[in-house]
Amino acid sequence: TKWLQHLSLLLKASLLVVNAVDRDHRPVLVHCSDGWDRTPQIAALAKVLLDPYYRTIE
Repeated sequence: TKWLQHLSLLLKASLLVVNAVDRDHRPVLVHCSDGWDRTPQIAALAKVLLDPYYRTIE
């Protein structure tokens, strides 16, 4: 099923979004047209990665 490869691609795409927004201060538009409906997955994961609450271990 290649679920691990799929997960890896989602993480890589989300990291691209995070770097563009956080490091480069650029707006992003996420659009996936391959039929896997990855757009909300990438956007949601990027939002979690950008949120300082979820990046902090206390």
